Amino acid sequence: KFILYEYCGPLEELGMNHFENFTKMCSDSFFWYGVHHFLDLHTQHATGNNFYYRMKYSVSSEFPGTLVKRCSVLGETSIGTWAPHVPYIKGVVSHGDEIHYQWTHDKLGVEDSEMSLAITTMWTNFVKVGHPTPDPEDLGVTWEPLTKDDIRQWLMMAMKH
Repeated sequence: KFILYEYCGPLEELGMNHFENFTKMCSDSFFWYGVHHFLDLHTQHATGNNFYYRMKYSVSSEFPGTLVKRCSVLGETSIGTWAPHVPYIKGVVSHGDEIHYQWTHDKLGVEDSEMSLAITTMWTNFVKVGHPTPDPEDLGVTWEPLTKDDIRQWLMMAMKH
């Protein structure tokens, strides 16, 4: 009850206008807590580099809906998320959304194509040389590996504005 209040305010006033805050609460409780706990334990014994990122880039407004058409698995193609009954909130990025930037190149606008190239380059670099940004000049960013003393160090994937 106290945690819900911290994210959304008084329970009596809880409504759809709190959907984004409620989603953040669920993400923190059910996803990020587990990720951080795992990394805290894992980095104590890891022998190689570990890299952590958070995706904050949402599809650009140039081609609205191109990357949020995910219901074809269910036999329909409508703008929504993996769960079509959940409202689409522009700017909110869901777990796994970055996967679309690897596979839908022909449907991307200019800004989205730049993000797609950056993600694909970092993943390819990691596979080839064990580091996503071996030459910071290439992408203009250095992605530092986690350390056992600092697991909250992540790369925030977002476009430069």
